[in-house]
Amino acid sequence: MPSRPTRAEARGATRSRLLNAAVEVVAEKGFFGSAIDDIADRAGHTKGAFYFHFQDKAELFLELWQQRTAEELAAIEAIVDSADDPADLLARFRARAEQREDDEQWLLLETEFWLYAMREPSTRHRLAERERAMRAVYRRAIESYFGTVGVAAPGPLDDLALIVHVLGEGVQIRRSIDPDGVRRGFFDDALAFLASAGTALARELAAERPGGTT
Repeated sequence: MPSRPTRAEARGATRSRLLNAAVEVVAEKGFFGSAIDDIADRAGHTKGAFYFHFQDKAELFLELWQQRTAEELAAIEAIVDSADDPADLLARFRARAEQREDDEQWLLLETEFWLYAMREPSTRHRLAERERAMRAVYRRAIESYFGTVGVAAPGPLDDLALIVHVLGEGVQIRRSIDPDGVRRGFFDDALAFLASAGTALARELAAERPGGTT
């Protein structure tokens, strides 16, 4: 017979169900439109179970946000660490972007957190920390790309990381709103174009430096 879960395992499962339920409810109703009763009911638990694990809806939402952010950062870091060459790096980012294009639920949660953070100044620093962490990983990816190509990046790495970050999130939002006007794969092609143009500019700048070749 299978062993019964321990108390800690049962509590962990309940917490996970509440977090998963919050993903669905907040995506459907928004953070401010979601009630604790809604989340508890969706998870198949009581309101008392909710309060056993979380002080309030904001605490649950912040934990959910931190989990998803950690997953995002880990996914990008894995791409950077495992790519063999520039073409492989771009191909891996393309595959990740294709997966994100269909993840409208996560886009809704991101948007809800931005709105929540803007209305709650005490929480805004969490969003800023997440944004900086994302750009730091993109910076690593860009540095790795140009290092593999063998030329210095054509501009400040922090600026280039911000361009990629803004482009990626901006395209996803606009494709969600107007899928017929923003074709699937646009971000992938834009990223490949920027990489190609950036490489050409980097080589041109390198040739202009003393000791460079044309």
